[in-house]
Amino acid sequence: EKELTHMTNILKKIVSRRRGSVSAIQMANLTEQFDDLQEASISMAHFQELVSDDETSIEATVLYVDDDTLVLDRTPFYAESGGQIGDTGTVTGGGVTIDVTDTRYGVPGLHVHEISGSGGLKAGQVVTATIDDDRRSAIRRNHTATHILHHALREVLGEHVKQQGSYVGPDRLRFDFSHYEGLTPEQIAEIEDRVNAEVLDNGACRHFETTMETAVQLGAIAFFGDKYGDKVRVVDLGGLSLIHISEPTRPERIGDGRLGVIKKKGGGGGGGGGGG
Repeated sequence: EKELTHMTNILKKIVSRRRGSVSAIQMANLTEQFDDLQEASISMAHFQELVSDDETSIEATVLYVDDDTLVLDRTPFYAESGGQIGDTGTVTGGGVTIDVTDTRYGVPGLHVHEISGSGGLKAGQVVTATIDDDRRSAIRRNHTATHILHHALREVLGEHVKQQGSYVGPDRLRFDFSHYEGLTPEQIAEIEDRVNAEVLDNGACRHFETTMETAVQLGAIAFFGDKYGDKVRVVDLGGLSLIHISEPTRPERIGDGRLGVIKKKGGGGGGGGGGG
């Protein structure tokens, strides 16, 4: 009980600081406190464990809860990261079901679930956490399409094209990239054709871990804003290799992704793709 109280106090600080303006020094301090908390909580099984992509509904224990924030000891919810928006769903316990409206990182590694009222949940209570699986599947498709689009852009425009940002949601995707001029209608048509050809071919996707050095030798593409360690995860989409820190929504086949119309393009050094 003493350990749980200590944990609750630290999580409360993280959540309260997250709602306001947090300086780099404050964030570093909170991250250090969270790391210390993890080390001190080795005896607590599954502390902040993110379960596999296949588990969409699990039992978990409430570590912290207030009127609009929930932290669990393990979760099937993916937090917003790398342009991909966070999961939504429900948490049920004590005969009450509350909605999870978003999932974000409080500090690196700490999943914070945004909720619509606590429903009387308390720290230490066992609940059932369930993601919106249809929404997750739609996000997965657009996530896969983002990778294929990146590859097609490099094939059509040149290998200088690099990802500069993205948005991946259930309804659409946006892909920001570097290029020295706006795209022509012919280039857009060719990019769409290449992406849709890959989707229709529906090749298998392979996931494996290797060293960063080996991944680069294989020609795997690194992504904007990602920081990589010595070990990385690579997703191979039918010969297109991409380096990931983690692949949050892993496709089984390329056909899990699709691209509609590229609705918007920028000129003079940038561009964007729309799909879904």
